[in-house]
Amino acid sequence: MTDFLFRTSAGLCLLALVAGMSPPAASAQRAAVAARAGTPGIGWEFLVEVSGHIHVRTGASYFTYNRTDETTGEDLDLDVESNARLFSLAALVDLYPWTRGGVRLSGGVFYNGNLGDVSATAVAPYQIGERTFTPEEIGTLDGELSFSTLAPYLGIGFGNLASPKRRVGVALDLGVIYHRRPVVKLGGSGLVAPTAEQAPQVEDNLSSFRFFPVLSIGIGYRFGR
Repeated sequence: MTDFLFRTSAGLCLLALVAGMSPPAASAQRAAVAARAGTPGIGWEFLVEVSGHIHVRTGASYFTYNRTDETTGEDLDLDVESNARLFSLAALVDLYPWTRGGVRLSGGVFYNGNLGDVSATAVAPYQIGERTFTPEEIGTLDGELSFSTLAPYLGIGFGNLASPKRRVGVALDLGVIYHRRPVVKLGGSGLVAPTAEQAPQVEDNLSSFRFFPVLSIGIGYRFGR
């Protein structure tokens, strides 16, 4: 599956390069700018029609998410703070098998700046045997999750934002980003500090999470005739 993603993405990019070296058709003078929202975040994109069958586009997406929860267990009460940052830059090629249709195959590469971190801190004393430990003695456990920075993309789309039939259009993208094996970093203080040594085991548990699903919708405005 991963080899298929790499080869197909590279093939589409090579196809766009070859098409870009040939003289542009009279109709290949359109461009569009769009606002997008979806699983990669909220952002924008810019696309250019290279030929009737091929478009190239670039864009950026960003989104942050923060949450704090208090978990109450039988022995230990924790404050858990979670933060996620979605940030990506895309360079993509769209191949339209039929010039009159809006169905396209898309491939390319993402700069993947997605990050996640979590911090768990004890908020109440914890008793082990006859001894009671304060929250300060129990300490804090911090974790960070990151991914490979360059990630191939392969997907299918519906809608042609550079269509000569309309100035304003809608486009839908469905696909997957392959981001290799996640990297986990753990750090801790107090009694929970030794838990940070389990980072390799956590990475092994997350080794199957190498694909990021993409579902996004864009609303764009076409320039040119």
